[in-house]
Amino acid sequence: MTRWCRWPSYQAWRLLRRSPPRVRDLVLPYFRARDVLHLKITTLQEQREKADNMERVLLAA
Repeated sequence: MTRWCRWPSYQAWRLLRRSPPRVRDLVLPYFRARDVLHLKITTLQEQREKADNMERVLLAA
């Protein structure tokens, strides 16, 4: 399973640190967008789970 963290892996981060600013400006927004997208996906999954649980409760009653 992929580990979602604020920054890329340590090795990638070391490479980025030594890379020219142009490269950093291209790469960092990708990781930020990936983090935001992952947050949105997890919140959607949580909402779906809550809805499923509510359905189960209503069906059981």
